[in-house]
Amino acid sequence: MVRCPHCDHEHPATAQRCDNCGAWLTEAVEAAQSQSESPPGPSLSPAESEAIALLRDGKKLEAIKRYREVAGVGLAEAKAAVERLASQHRVLPQRTGCAGVLLLLAAAVGLAMAVW
Repeated sequence: MVRCPHCDHEHPATAQRCDNCGAWLTEAVEAAQSQSESPPGPSLSPAESEAIALLRDGKKLEAIKRYREVAGVGLAEAKAAVERLASQHRVLPQRTGCAGVLLLLAAAVGLAMAVW
């Protein structure tokens, strides 16, 4: 069994992503194995750490704002940095619900009934 490094959810050893939070599990397993073999990589800056935490909560705009404040950079640079961090750390975008689709379907049914 493998535990997710982000939410501590338990998965079979063959799982690639966490069912609970969407984090990549293969990276966690590889990282745990390689930590004993290689020196640690560069540490993240406070701006990067905070941005990653906000990205994991699905708050991309807040991550960009905080990155700008903490790192003292412009909007374009902060946006590029946050998107790079999301890609490097494989932070998945939050999924939206199906409420919009259901609302559209209800409107279509209502329109069809009105025309009929």
